[in-house]
Amino acid sequence: MAQKTISPSMPKQRKSVLPIPEKIYRTLVENTLDGVYIIAPQERFEYVNPAFERMAGYKAKEICDKNFNFYSLIHPEDRILIKRRKVARKTGKPVPPQFTIRLLTKEGKTKHVEVNTVVLSGDKTRVLGTVRDISDRIRSEETLKFERQQLLSIFESIDEPIYVSDPDTFEVLFANQALRNIVGSAKRKICFKAFQGRSSPCPFCTNKHIFGENLGKPYIWEFQNDINKRFYKCIDRAIRWPSGKMVRCEVAVDMTEQKTAEKVFRNSEERYRDLVEKAGIAILIDDQEGNFKYANKRYAEMFGYRPEEMRNQSIQSVVHPDDVERVMKYHKGRLEGKNVPSRYEFKGIKKDGSPIYLEVDVVALKNGGPSIGTRSYLWDITDRKKAENEANDTMRKLRKALDGTINAIALTVEARDPSTSGHQRRVADLARTIATEMGISKDRIEGLRSAGVIHDLGKICVPADILSKPSKLSESEFSLIKIHPQVGYDILKDIEFPWPVATIIHQHHERMNGSGYPQGLSGDDILLEARILAAADVVEAMSSHRPYRPSLGLENALGEISKNKGILYDPAVVETCLRLFSEKKYAVK
Repeated sequence: MAQKTISPSMPKQRKSVLPIPEKIYRTLVENTLDGVYIIAPQERFEYVNPAFERMAGYKAKEICDKNFNFYSLIHPEDRILIKRRKVARKTGKPVPPQFTIRLLTKEGKTKHVEVNTVVLSGDKTRVLGTVRDISDRIRSEETLKFERQQLLSIFESIDEPIYVSDPDTFEVLFANQALRNIVGSAKRKICFKAFQGRSSPCPFCTNKHIFGENLGKPYIWEFQNDINKRFYKCIDRAIRWPSGKMVRCEVAVDMTEQKTAEKVFRNSEERYRDLVEKAGIAILIDDQEGNFKYANKRYAEMFGYRPEEMRNQSIQSVVHPDDVERVMKYHKGRLEGKNVPSRYEFKGIKKDGSPIYLEVDVVALKNGGPSIGTRSYLWDITDRKKAENEANDTMRKLRKALDGTINAIALTVEARDPSTSGHQRRVADLARTIATEMGISKDRIEGLRSAGVIHDLGKICVPADILSKPSKLSESEFSLIKIHPQVGYDILKDIEFPWPVATIIHQHHERMNGSGYPQGLSGDDILLEARILAAADVVEAMSSHRPYRPSLGLENALGEISKNKGILYDPAVVETCLRLFSEKKYAVK
């Protein structure tokens, strides 16, 4: 292998403690997935490995050219950090070995990288560094931050006052804009002082109604505020905050003018030996049986052994029992030329018995014939695994809080029209079952279910006496009812749900022949989710009691969608729905 830009001043190879040829050191460095470089005084590169070339987009001969501008690789905002480190190193001040910067590639792209540096032994003016691309990790962190903000943006978009407080300290953890418009800034204040002007907890505090044996149940109550003298209907519930603690959430609906309103919420030789031993990468060479032939210092440190102890180890002794069968299967398969993963994760076990999570990149070693062993590069990903688990846990909490918010919005509608209590939930359940039977993806089904449980949200703008009228509605009254898909859409359109919830609600009264409302859409212009919701809504409504009529029965409901299959309702949706009731014995609950 031809040597790439190696300084003629490189120190001569000293006698190796382990009988490893220089060629192996060179191979190890030039095949690692992390970038490796040596930089001399005047910020001139002496060496970069192929991984560094790929990362930066330059060839080694370009980077190591004496006229190459070192700082062209560094983002302008990060260059001051590099200059400060250089000054500190010259003046003898301590310089942290690890730091993160943004790398500029030849193509002008920006990559977030983690850099580890060490001064080469015997030459305090030359620095060895490794560079790892952590762009994916940075993007994941930014996504998680966005998801956390998403929950709060839902709260902020609701026009009714909402706040969250700690049940033990009464500290306000969150207050939305609607509440801030009334009481000013309330975060970090004590709720009974900020909202009621009291010096002690309110005697009507609802904590006892939403925690303990009532955990997860909503508590709806009315009161008159002592400060502004207005009447409110409050919907209180315990929810799990992103911190993990169960907290109190309240949505307050102003009932002064209309006491039947509701709630909204839920709420990353010596020259090559130095590179191998100090690059910060765990490197292993083993034989056909998995016995270790060479392990560098970093590998030994990773597992808690002294370097000399590694000669007595094998794959079986450092891989956790849970994963040893799989790892040995990959090892044997690789030696036999089978198609097995070259890069994968596994759980290891340290000398003291504690687990360690690792990512490994493995290639077979050959000596002019069959494979004689493998070469592996390992990275400790324990912290990453922990972060991923924490991120997944947070995402579960956020999704649970989002689900709670949607359920709270559903209760808002039902609080105004008790006669249809459970209608949205039953429609959502039937729609979800139809979608599952049709083979729609789980993510789309979740979006459909979310839309289903709040599909009548727009009815909050319909007078309560019309919703509960025991007789047939007049033409003008029915025209008020018909605006509810548009109202629901207007309320939800600016909320960044993971699914098109607002559009599904907007279209759930559209029909295949264009006779529906409010847009008069037809055919495939109507979302599939909305077509499913439309059929489910009709079946549930017709088979349920209403103030102005008794139940028409399930048989008539199914007859309605069957008769109008392809006219008003999607044929595939209707056939699936009919099959659920006739063959799967589905029952509306």
